[in-house]
Amino acid sequence: MSLRKLNLFFNEKIKFLFISESKRTSIANKNVLYALITKFISVLLSLLIVPITLSYINKEEYGIWMIIASIIIWLNLFDIGIANGLRNKLAEAVAVKNIKLARIYISSSFAVITLISFLLFIIIYFTSAYINWQLIFNTKSITNLEFKNIIVGVSLFFCLDFIMRIFSSILQALQHYYINDIMNLSSQIFGILGILLLINFTESNLLLLCILFASKTSIITIFFSIYLFNSKLKKYKPNFSEIKIKLSLPLFNLGFKFYFIQILFLIITNSSLFLVAQFFGPTDVTVFNLGLQYMTFGSMVFILMINPYLSAFTESYTVNDYDWIKLTFKKINIILIFCSLVTIALIFMSDLFFYYWTDNKISVPKALIVSFCIYAILNMVVSVYSLFLNAIAKIQIQIYLLLIQAILFVPLSYLLFLNDFGLKSIVIVQITFGVFSSIIYYVQANKIMNNNAIGLWNA
Repeated sequence: MSLRKLNLFFNEKIKFLFISESKRTSIANKNVLYALITKFISVLLSLLIVPITLSYINKEEYGIWMIIASIIIWLNLFDIGIANGLRNKLAEAVAVKNIKLARIYISSSFAVITLISFLLFIIIYFTSAYINWQLIFNTKSITNLEFKNIIVGVSLFFCLDFIMRIFSSILQALQHYYINDIMNLSSQIFGILGILLLINFTESNLLLLCILFASKTSIITIFFSIYLFNSKLKKYKPNFSEIKIKLSLPLFNLGFKFYFIQILFLIITNSSLFLVAQFFGPTDVTVFNLGLQYMTFGSMVFILMINPYLSAFTESYTVNDYDWIKLTFKKINIILIFCSLVTIALIFMSDLFFYYWTDNKISVPKALIVSFCIYAILNMVVSVYSLFLNAIAKIQIQIYLLLIQAILFVPLSYLLFLNDFGLKSIVIVQITFGVFSSIIYYVQANKIMNNNAIGLWNA
């Protein structure tokens, strides 16, 4: 192919991806552009914060923080899927221009989540003293009292963040993903500035570090929500008079389904750090997690780029615009190929990257890197179709499939561990699940797009 033809080919693909007369597509493309810019800066900050953090605390303490972060993700399940249910139902209400119903959904969601957060913090506060945290984290380098103080401090800010996650769902439903991206970037900047202050004015202190990382998101989100609910989003501002649980029942019914999916998905993904800690110890949690972060860079960018299409899929499906859905899938598949190639390229740069990134403190085995590469690509494929299915609330097959995987995940990982597969044990099981999931979700999505899905395929 000549240089002229190659240039013409890429110009056509770029126009196909980003130039459109559709208002829905234009909004999505705007969100994607903001996502790319903010994510690029975010990745640079993420690369910067790891060596800075490792200069403040040691590898074992860093691994402990990673496990605490996983616990926080698990605690997010206590919203019983309300945030996800709100995103879908709010997008539907906005699509048919029912602003009053939209405010009822928003006000009711804030009320329920605030109550749950208060009860959750009370439970954590009074039970934390009776838990053997040293056993859970498989370490004696930190006393149980120190662990208790860390958990309670982190939980306080987590509960604030728990409430403010509703605001993120509102932004997604209204297709203001770019504001979410700006908030996340601001949170990272806040975190880096905070840790630099800790380094200059304190000795190594895991408690202060954990509270800093736990508080940064809630502080930024509260600031943005106050400003936007009094300006750009004033017509969606929640108020007590519009808390109507009965009218919000469809939101909560859908939320319960998403809640179950969240539980099952987290068993398969986030429990991996707990398994690493139990099989190998907290130090290997750092190796595993940093390797995973590095190799899932391409998939993170990909998911960030396609997330703006979530509420757009909900809107287009609500108004039966199947042509737009099919065209959007073609565009997403082009992005998928590009991000997959980037992920493969990361394999060849891994040794050099970790040498400079961690100042030669941490190295990740090449076999583990390759395993993460396969997992990341499969995760992207699954994300394409699960995004669409979640957007239109056709999630019954996901529930059944994830239930089977959640039951099998720990025993299969342990079996591979006993057969000396090392850190790869957990990733191999996740890869196997990814193969089956991608095939089944692909079939279901295509049946729905071709309007011939019946029975379980349309549930």
